[in-house]
Amino acid sequence: MGKRARAFCPELLIFPKPLERNPSLRFSAEDSERTQRDLDVVRARRSSALATITRIEAEIAKTRILAPFKDTVLRRHVEPGEGINAHTALATLADLNRVRIEAEVDEYDAGRVQNGARVRITAEGFPAKSWNGIVEEVPDGVVEKGLQPRDPSRPVDVRVLRVKIALTNATPLKLGQRVAVEIATPAVTAALVTQREPAHFAVA
Repeated sequence: MGKRARAFCPELLIFPKPLERNPSLRFSAEDSERTQRDLDVVRARRSSALATITRIEAEIAKTRILAPFKDTVLRRHVEPGEGINAHTALATLADLNRVRIEAEVDEYDAGRVQNGARVRITAEGFPAKSWNGIVEEVPDGVVEKGLQPRDPSRPVDVRVLRVKIALTNATPLKLGQRVAVEIATPAVTAALVTQREPAHFAVA
């Protein structure tokens, strides 16, 4: 039977019990204390490393500047790695879902433009096409003209009323593109205040 057991269970001979056949593997109290001290040191180093990671992550989080709303970046004012201060403009954002036209109406027509007036918009590059809009904002005062006239014979030292016009439907117009607007006067529906000089298609 002994020979059969050895034949079928050779591991009994190859792997004896460690503590019985290898007395050197037994740990003394001093070895146990030393091992515990080493373990405590490793745990302390691990805790210190985790604290360092947390601190670095917090510092990295402070370097990230998030926009207060979801929009499109139109222009970036600084480059990666460039130094900035608390008042540095980083980027220009715009909500492209809501855009308006800023039209410069000559001051002699200022009294004829009112909020809610209908507007017809045309643009070069889109022949035989026009879009509708509504006067959304009429300022209280006139300002210096910002857009230069294409006709050199027209005066440039004029003052204008910068009227904001909201589009009533989607258009293929691009930001910054110049357009022409015709604003209906409230007194006579057929009468129009025509802005022959291009207006400015801008973000609301």
